[in-house]
Amino acid sequence: MSQKFILEIMKYYLIFYFSLLLFSCERNKEEKKFKINYAVESLNIPITKRYLNSYQVFNPYQEDNGNKFVSYNRFTHSLNFFNLESGQIISELELEREGPNGINEILSLYFHNRDSIFIYERGYLHLMNLEGEKFKSFSLYELFDVEELGEPNFNFYFKLNFNQENHSTIFYLTQFNDKESSPKIASLNLKTMELTILPVKAPIFLSSEETTGFISYLGFVDYWKGEILYNFQNQSAIFLCNPKNGKIKGFSGNSEENPSQINLLNINSTSDEFDTHAIENTHFLSVMPDKWRNLVYRFKWNKPSVKNIERGFLDKQLSVEVFDQNFKFISEILLPDYKYQINNFFVNENGLYINVAHPKNPNLSDDFLSFHLYKFSMLS
Repeated sequence: MSQKFILEIMKYYLIFYFSLLLFSCERNKEEKKFKINYAVESLNIPITKRYLNSYQVFNPYQEDNGNKFVSYNRFTHSLNFFNLESGQIISELELEREGPNGINEILSLYFHNRDSIFIYERGYLHLMNLEGEKFKSFSLYELFDVEELGEPNFNFYFKLNFNQENHSTIFYLTQFNDKESSPKIASLNLKTMELTILPVKAPIFLSSEETTGFISYLGFVDYWKGEILYNFQNQSAIFLCNPKNGKIKGFSGNSEENPSQINLLNINSTSDEFDTHAIENTHFLSVMPDKWRNLVYRFKWNKPSVKNIERGFLDKQLSVEVFDQNFKFISEILLPDYKYQINNFFVNENGLYINVAHPKNPNLSDDFLSFHLYKFSMLS
C-alpha cells in the first residue's frame, strides 16, 4: 500500500471526523437553543349554579392582593369575579339592561382598575366601575364611517385592551365587502377622540375565486413592548405594528424562514366543503405575550388525528407553540385530545392558564371552574 494512498485515507477520515464533530456541536447548539421545560398544575375553583365552568368573554387582571379573573355570564347577564390565588369566587355583579346603567350582551371586556372597566357591546364602548355604574359611553357608529372603514368590533380572537400610554384602544374592522386590501385595525384615542387607521392588511393575496373560508380572523390579545402584537388565523406569520408610526415587522412564526399558510378554498364551494376545509386545516389562534418570562405563546387548532374516526370541529387537536422574545420558534407541545376548551386561555405572572372544559371531556364538571396552569422555563 503506497504512502500516498495511506495519506489520502487519513485525510478522508480526518475530514469526516471534523465534519461529524462540527455537526454534533451545531446539533447540540441547536438542541440547547430549542429546549424548554414546563410543569403543569391544576386549579379547581368550586362554583354554584350561578356560575359557569367555561367562559368565552373574560379578562385576567392583577391587584395588590394577587391575580384575579373577571368573566361575563350571558345567562345571568352578570360579571363573575374569581381569585386565582386562593381558588375562590370573589363576587357576582349583576348588570342592568335598561336605564342609565343599561348594557346589552357583552362581547369583550377589559379590567383596567376598579374605577374603569371597559365594556364592549355591539356598537358601543362603555366605561363602568366595580359597582356597575356606567359613567361613559362611546357610540362607535357615530365615530366610525362604517360604510367606508367597516364595523369596529372585538370578538373571541381580537380582545378589548386599553393602552394607557397613548390613551387608546384598537378595534378590529370588519368589512362588509370583505376587501382583503382594506385596513383591518383602527386606533381610537379616548382622550382626544382622534381616530387613526393603521396599515394592517391581510397578508394572503386572493384571486376573485379564492377564499380562506372560515379561517379569516385577526388575532390580538395584548401589546408587546409597546407595539401591537397580532396574527392572522390562516398563516403562521406573526406581526408587530408600531402604533405611533404604523411601521410593521413580520416573523415567520415557525421553524422555517418563510411562513406557512392554509390551503385556499374555491369561493363557490358548498357549506359542507367550507366546514371540511375549516376542520382539515390549521387555525393559528391569537398570539399571546408572556412579559414575565419574555416568551410568546400561540395555540394551534389542528386537524383531527389520523387515528381518529370522528372528524368534526370538536375532534380537532390543540397544540401550543412557544417562541422567544425575538419570535424565534422554540417548541410545540401537543395537548391531550378532548381536554381543553378552545380559546379559553390567558397569561399572567403565574404562567399560562388553559380552561379544562372541552365539551367531550368525560371529567367535565358543573361544580368547578377548572384550569391547568402551564409553567414554562428555558433549560440552561
